[in-house]
Amino acid sequence: MLIHRFINTPVPSNTYLVTNDKNNECVLVDPGTKGCEDILSYINDNKLVPVYILLTHSDFDHIWGVNTLKNKFPEIKIVASKESARMAAIPQSYFSALYFGTSETYCVDGIDYIVDEHCNTLQWDDVKIRFLQTPGHTTCSTIILVNDLLFSGDTILKDTKPYIKKRHGGNKDVFKTSIKMILDVFSDNIVIYPGHGDTFRLGEVRDFYLKYLDDK
Repeated sequence: MLIHRFINTPVPSNTYLVTNDKNNECVLVDPGTKGCEDILSYINDNKLVPVYILLTHSDFDHIWGVNTLKNKFPEIKIVASKESARMAAIPQSYFSALYFGTSETYCVDGIDYIVDEHCNTLQWDDVKIRFLQTPGHTTCSTIILVNDLLFSGDTILKDTKPYIKKRHGGNKDVFKTSIKMILDVFSDNIVIYPGHGDTFRLGEVRDFYLKYLDDK
């Protein structure tokens, strides 16, 4: 598999495009730029067929490009947790006001495949996609494994203090439970593709998060 990262605007979150080199299909994780111009050009230039949009959570900087891609590729399937689907369907305008001074609202109300139980699995050709619910940053936070590649959204980041979004149901104690599960389940060698910043291995941040777990 080939992974290409796009840095979104106006918020520099990450969108990942994962290509299955056996059939030229691709999946996208967290498209967060409204127009998705760079993504559309990349798909067109490489003659790719997008089949899934995978969402780690419903923050606008991770979903703002979903409708653009769905309109361009009607056959693409949007995949999210039940709670992400619920929250993404609520029209929001605060980011439009904050970044562009408009009252335009945005929502995603057409989730095609809802994963609502711990460790759901989606099969993509010979690739296994798994979803682990990791609430805490928000109520709907999820990490996604594409075979052994871990897309962490805003749950696990490097060199960044955890941000608990209380207005979206974030909770520090719940977040700690999710972090403990990740540290218990995954080895230090697993590669993490975060929602912000560069790729890293879990071992690079293990001590940081163990200390975080001990903080009262």
